[in-house]
Amino acid sequence: MIDEDFRVWLIEVNTNPYFGVLNDKLPKFIDNLVDDTFRLTVDKLFQREIDDSERKSEYELLYSHRKGLNLRRSFTEGIYPNQAIKERLDKEREQATIKIK
Repeated sequence: MIDEDFRVWLIEVNTNPYFGVLNDKLPKFIDNLVDDTFRLTVDKLFQREIDDSERKSEYELLYSHRKGLNLRRSFTEGIYPNQAIKERLDKEREQATIKIK
């Protein structure tokens, strides 16, 4: 996916997605995941026959120009939500560069 700042985001990679049941909470999670995804995509084009709008979506709206909402990080903050991850990756890149030289 490419956002409006032209940042590329890898959403998910699956060679063979598994929707089997690993525990007792997973079936409800998968049902809600698929339902929420359809609400955000297909339901915008086709009317639902059953109104189940009382169930709150688990998706979080990060940006809406129309609603004046912007919870996104600044483009200058980078893509790493955790400074420790950024520092570790910077160090690994630096070590790889030294090995190449």
